[in-house]
Amino acid sequence: MSELANKYSDQQTVSAVQYGDFHMRNLIFDGTCLTGINISKNQPAPVGHDIARLLLDYTAILRSSKELESGQIIPADAIEAFFAGYRLVGPNDPSVQFLPYAKILGSLVNVPQRRNDRSKTNQKTLERLRPIARVAFT
Repeated sequence: MSELANKYSDQQTVSAVQYGDFHMRNLIFDGTCLTGINISKNQPAPVGHDIARLLLDYTAILRSSKELESGQIIPADAIEAFFAGYRLVGPNDPSVQFLPYAKILGSLVNVPQRRNDRSKTNQKTLERLRPIARVAFT
């Protein structure tokens, strides 16, 4: 992570009030309108924070790690599709590039090491993220 962080240090990004809990289970889509629920944070953060959370969640739930190339966390077509409609920053923004790696590690660290200490949600998180992390950090 420190090598990766050095790659993106001293670069500019855009900050905004973060959503804080931006993932697919907090989105409601009725076929024409997309609405976010459970907006809980009121502090600024790089926009890549929420983008990383959403795209990592998308990848973990709907995609396979077999679709990823070495060093990748989010499939290229998913990044392309997201940024076709999102314009505040682009896919080359340093926060968008770096924060998915921090998010995946942060999520894995929060899963208890002992299986008996894990909830069903913890276990599912581990099963979804571990294969992605293996590809991302190779």
